[in-house]
Formats: sequence, structure tokens, C-alpha cells
Amino acid sequence: MTHYPLLFGFRDLVAGRGFLAGIAVHGRALLVHDDENGYWMHGINPGGLSAGGADTGEAQRAFRETYRTILFDISAEAKDFDEFRAEVQRFFNEVSDRLLLKWTEAVQQVREGEVHADWLRRVSSDKAKVAIEVVPLTMDELEPAVNEPDEEPALAAA
Repeated sequence: MTHYPLLFGFRDLVAGRGFLAGIAVHGRALLVHDDENGYWMHGINPGGLSAGGADTGEAQRAFRETYRTILFDISAEAKDFDEFRAEVQRFFNEVSDRLLLKWTEAVQQVREGEVHADWLRRVSSDKAKVAIEVVPLTMDELEPAVNEPDEEPALAAA
């Protein structure tokens, strides 16, 4: 079983009861591969979500869609923007200590040359921003710049 420590970034617009929110996340995930189960991507920040697929692209797309669905579910339950922001931040900060330990161990394996992923760019996990930003947006603030594409996942390394 191979563990790939990933860093990723997503941007979303989410509508709720009387609000439109812009969400920018810079998160961590652990991509796990084994011959029997294919690829599974487990969220570290945000925690509590996993999705899988037959290959890395399928697992990443499923993870992205699961993340987006969770944001939509939170917006459907929130009575206003403040409640939405609080729940999104709570979701982001739900970290499994066990998965975080595995992610940290996987970073070390990458640094020691035990794990290779030529299909991913390498970035420093020590300098990586891990955060979520949830801001209210008005119609006046909507412009094409809010449509920035997601960042491609990167391998957390030295």
C-alpha cells in the first residue's frame, strides 16, 4: 500500500439562505493506493471525507465532488451566513489524529525517496498554507476573477 501526502486548493461559490459565499480552501489529503481497492483520497483538512476510484484522476474527481456536496449540504442547513461560515470552519478543522499521523509519515517517506509520484509536482509541506477562507459576496463583487480554477494537487515534500 502506497501513501501519497497531497496538498490541494479549491475555490467555490455557494448560495445559501440570503447569502452568496466565496470559499477558498488550501487543504491536505492522503491518497492511498493498493491493488485491491484502487485509489482512495482521505481528507486531513478538511477532515471527515473520503472518496475513491480506479485511478488517481477518478479518486481526485470523486473527492472534489464529495467536498462540494458537503458545502452544499451545510448551506442547505444553515440559517444565515454566520452559521454557514462557522459550520464550514468546523468541517475544515475536523482532523483525524490517525490520518494526520499517516500523512506526516508519508511526507517523511517522500523526503527519504521511498515514495515517488512523477505525475505530481512537489511542494514544501513546511511552507504550505493550510487554511479555509469563507467570505460573503455581494453582486457588486462578482466578476470573472472568482472563477479561478482549482489548484492541481501536489505531493507534499521537502
